[in-house]
Amino acid sequence: MRRIPAVRGNDGVDVFGKPVAADPVDDPPFAEGLAGAAADADDPELLRAVIAGSPVVGVHGISVSPVVQVDSVDLHSGNVAFDGTLRVSGDIRTGMSVNVSGDVVVEGTIEAANVEAGGNVIVKGGIIGKADTGRAEGGISRASVRCKGAVKARFIENAVVEAGTEVNVESGIRQSDVAAGERIVVGGTGAQGSISGGRSRALLVVRAAVLGAPAGTATNIQVGLNPYADTQRAALEAELRRMLEEQNKVRQLVDFFARHPEKAVGDLREKARATLFKLSRDLFELDARLTGLGQQMQPAANAVIDAARRIHGGVTLQVGSRVLKVMEDKPGGQIRLIDDRIAVC
Repeated sequence: MRRIPAVRGNDGVDVFGKPVAADPVDDPPFAEGLAGAAADADDPELLRAVIAGSPVVGVHGISVSPVVQVDSVDLHSGNVAFDGTLRVSGDIRTGMSVNVSGDVVVEGTIEAANVEAGGNVIVKGGIIGKADTGRAEGGISRASVRCKGAVKARFIENAVVEAGTEVNVESGIRQSDVAAGERIVVGGTGAQGSISGGRSRALLVVRAAVLGAPAGTATNIQVGLNPYADTQRAALEAELRRMLEEQNKVRQLVDFFARHPEKAVGDLREKARATLFKLSRDLFELDARLTGLGQQMQPAANAVIDAARRIHGGVTLQVGSRVLKVMEDKPGGQIRLIDDRIAVC
């Protein structure tokens, strides 16, 4: 925001030719203590944001809030892309898109929309997309929620949900693909909550009172493996191939300059050598990341599927690389690996 200093008007004369002094002008400076903004060190008339956020216009300046508050995300508000936290008083409607670096807090529901957050996603009214048989507005049929933190919701239905840490649901997960870097918990500690249909994957724990449905709905529950490892490995391997190709090209250039130093104009030879060194260092670091990811793909020793009340037929249980298909209803229990075999305790 730039402040243009007031300029005093010119003196005038009245109808009798007598001088009339110009009115005094009010020239207030920027307000003191504007949150998230400060005057430029070299230009006191220029106000700059010092944090990322949403501008809030005041009487004598603009402050910056790290939180955006909207009534709902719909065609009226438009899609939201913001460096900070988003609070929604109502719903995120079908077909809309939200991408923020902080948290997303929704008082209503997330419909068949696309939501990505760098922090947590908290939904008071649940996450509900449309069934696969119907297409929603904007070409989206299922809700899609991805975040680096945790997802908390009353329920999840017809959705794809990916959380960096955990997914915590009050009532149930139905016909959804849910993945968590640590755990999926439905219904808290009480004997309530169910997971029916779709796929639920977590590294350490999947907990719900009931798994599957009386109708034998196909339900896949997996623990013990990093649910994101395959995707991460594929991305790292693609990056490795790209860097190896680039390294080979730069090495050929360095070898060419070694044979024909007269062709290396200016510091071109030194730049090529520096690039080759950097690529070699980056490849070493990438190889270390791949090694670490390979270790994460080993089954977690204490991984468990916890079904307090019942496991219906049609449920597939996977702990690490071991798979157990449940053909008929059975009482609940804890499913874990014992002596490299799946056991229900």
